[in-house]
Amino acid sequence: MVSKKEDVLWEQVFEVLGSDDRLKRFLRLPRYEIVGLMKAHGEDLPTKLFVIFRLIEKGYRMEANRLMLHWGDYKAFAMIMHMVRSIRIWKLETLSCEGKKYLEV
Repeated sequence: MVSKKEDVLWEQVFEVLGSDDRLKRFLRLPRYEIVGLMKAHGEDLPTKLFVIFRLIEKGYRMEANRLMLHWGDYKAFAMIMHMVRSIRIWKLETLSCEGKKYLEV
């Protein structure tokens, strides 16, 4: 189970990923571009997210923002998609554990 402190940290990670209007631009991307981004950048996304999470956890939010600028928008878009997929999976796992017979994705 994820603690409330970790929830706040993950919210801050998502804020860093979506800063500089990246989230708005991500939402406008066509599906085929997102699929291509995931294929191109998907291999190391958990490691990159871990790095951003640790920087924010240690209080280095500005450094996390600078690192995202260095990695570029395409990597950020792929990281946002990875987080969205993870949230969907966690939600499905929660639903299956509660015994509900419908899916909310």
